[in-house]
Amino acid sequence: VRVEDGSIANISQSSISGGRATTRESGIAVYRATATLSDVELTNNTNGAVSSELSHVDIIDSRIVGTTGAAMFSRQSTGTTFTEVINISRTLIADNTFGVDSDGGTITIANSTLARNGRTGTIASAFLGSNSSATISNTTIVDNRGTDSNVPTIAVAHGGAPVVRGSIIVPAPGTPACGTPLVSGGWNIASDATCGLNASGDQPSTDPYLGPLVDNGGPTLSFLPFANGPAVDAIPPGTANLCDTATLTDQRGQPRPSGSACDIGAVEGSGGTATPRSFTVNASADSRDTLPGDGVCQTAAGTCTLRAAVDETNHYPTADTVTILSGVNPVITLAGAGDDDNETGDLDIAGDLVITGNGSSINGNTIDRDVDHLSGTLTITDLTITGGKADGGGGIRSADELTLDRVTVTGNNADSASGCCLGFGGGIMIDRGSATITNSSVTGNTGVPAGIGVGAATLVMANSTVSGNHGGISSGALTTDSTATVTLTASTIVSDEGPALAGFGSTTLKGSVVVGTAGSTAACASPVISAGWNLSSDSSCTGLTQPTDRQNTDPLLGSLTDNGGATQTHLPLAGSPLIDNIPTGTAGLCPGTDQRGVPRPNGSKCDTGAVER
Repeated sequence: VRVEDGSIANISQSSISGGRATTRESGIAVYRATATLSDVELTNNTNGAVSSELSHVDIIDSRIVGTTGAAMFSRQSTGTTFTEVINISRTLIADNTFGVDSDGGTITIANSTLARNGRTGTIASAFLGSNSSATISNTTIVDNRGTDSNVPTIAVAHGGAPVVRGSIIVPAPGTPACGTPLVSGGWNIASDATCGLNASGDQPSTDPYLGPLVDNGGPTLSFLPFANGPAVDAIPPGTANLCDTATLTDQRGQPRPSGSACDIGAVEGSGGTATPRSFTVNASADSRDTLPGDGVCQTAAGTCTLRAAVDETNHYPTADTVTILSGVNPVITLAGAGDDDNETGDLDIAGDLVITGNGSSINGNTIDRDVDHLSGTLTITDLTITGGKADGGGGIRSADELTLDRVTVTGNNADSASGCCLGFGGGIMIDRGSATITNSSVTGNTGVPAGIGVGAATLVMANSTVSGNHGGISSGALTTDSTATVTLTASTIVSDEGPALAGFGSTTLKGSVVVGTAGSTAACASPVISAGWNLSSDSSCTGLTQPTDRQNTDPLLGSLTDNGGATQTHLPLAGSPLIDNIPTGTAGLCPGTDQRGVPRPNGSKCDTGAVER
């Protein structure tokens, strides 16, 4: 459809689908004209859904979905007396490869939802402003993602930032909400601090507690806030342009307010109370959930797979629990590395979650890494992570708060995207945030380092073993970035190839043993700090200077094998200098339990390293 040269078009109760053009005009193109779209559905148009230049366009109660290209492109040409004016209200803009691109003129978005847009966006995913005057009011902008993790939901290429008021901004996990601070009109919620929200009623770095994108009434899908969320009854009655006679209804046409005050976002009213949920994985298949966020883990086959359970927890605001039944061993089969929406490849985890493995395993099937921890607090217990392959973090990549307990990470591979060389963290890549690893083993992985790579993050490891990993001459067990902080307590670090410890970060050892590759590479290729009671196989760990430390000493370790407990370990051989080395009463070391759960001490004193003989 093309409207031009002073024409006036009113299009209502219509569907415009399957358009294709070489420019941005495959759905509706308006040039120096006026158009009103009311209750119009624009779907699956190629190279843009609505294009406007030097025109006045009103879009009301409509749906713009599945566009290849921008859902809305508006342009104000220079050197002309025509004025570009765009008004979008009570409209859903979702699942387009880009959201709204405003290049000059005036644009107003109100009582609308922008969700899951931006796959081709390199500057922004949901809204890009360039020399335009933009106002976004009572709008919910959720789960939009650009071409990579650096692309924000809202950005400004040139000119002033948009005015945002009474709106919700939640970017896709692992991506920023804003590329530049916005001009706040107050009463906004953003899930991070990148938007610079500091006006009255603003709530930066806050989870808005939204339900899934479903039919909540009205002509479009919407996100209904939970009753115990911060969006409900947040805007005082009488607040100008947000909770007054100028804003009588929400996206669905429901009255504002529905309670004692108005709600932040596109929808008024609540969907019940959000409480933590538990899901039980009963199938090893790799299938998605039929309706993520509805509280039911169910695939098309009627089972609960691990991917389906993660789909549910990613779309729910509380700290949830996923339990894998004993004997159920999920295998990744949905090919497509690089996806961060849990659709294909690795399991993309966003939000607070506890996974209890019951001795099961996850196999990445060399399709992708096993787990990509994008955000939230993730705890994994009693699980084996294997068969993963990725550029960094072959088994697990973590960017927030990670806890592993009684976990084995083995048989994973980190190589570069080109396949030319080894990548960072064959077993685990702690990219950002913090990680706590206890009673666990990281073994038989390949990468540089082959075992664990720590970036701009903190790692605390206790009663754990890193051994048998292969990373060439650079590093076999653990490597740190210059900004990393690592503490190893009562742990056994053994390199079969390359130095055991390498890098430029701060590494503190306490009651631990570090073993380099015999006759080949040193135990340490990086500085260490001693908190006492450590042993190294050579003299390379120059920071081990406490009177209780021992250097250049053979620890006499047995082979890596099943010595009881949930994970493989190195048991000290008879006569080992590790045995009965730490006096009872030594804080943080003795008494206690070892990696297998065996009480310390087993003799007159406690042993150095992860295992008590």
